[in-house]
Formats: sequence, C-alpha cells, structure tokens
Amino acid sequence: NDFHSLFGNTVYSAVAIDNDRYVIATANGLYSYQESNNNLVPFDLSEPAYSLEYDEVNGVLFVDAGRKIKEYAFPDAAVLNTVISGDSLLDIRIQYNK
Repeated sequence: NDFHSLFGNTVYSAVAIDNDRYVIATANGLYSYQESNNNLVPFDLSEPAYSLEYDEVNGVLFVDAGRKIKEYAFPDAAVLNTVISGDSLLDIRIQYNK
C-alpha cells in the first residue's frame, strides 16, 4: 500500500471499516483510504485525531480528538455527537451489552 500522500504527517492510529476501506488518524485530522483503488482522501481535517474505534454494528466511527470523543456516521462523515472530557483521553474501546 502506498501512503505517500501522508508524508510529513504523524499517523497515530488506523481502523479497518471493511476489507477495502480504512480510516487513518493523524496530526492533521482524519483520512479515508480505499485500498482497491489506492485512494486517500481527507475525511475531517478540522483537528488532530489520535485513536479510532469503529462500531460495525451501527456504522459509527468513534474518534479521540484530545479531550473529546467525536462520533461520525460512516461513510458520509457527518458528526453525530461530540462528548467533551475533563481530561485527556488515552484510547477508545466499544463494549456491547446483551
């Protein structure tokens, strides 16, 4: 895979959406990558993104943006919700309950 378009950008995390699509968290924000056509496009460059988690059941991407978690509908990049934290976040994990 060729990530040459991210040269000079710090990559913090990546998550697979499916067998062909990925989201990449960087110091410049989020990028969407499609492996089949080697297409890398900006997803949301409004702020740095650090860690990612994808909820494949509901189609929601969770993004650690420093002191907040942003929830995005995927693939249209619409922000569904933003949760502000009083402290820095270290990681995001989804837990399903029955």
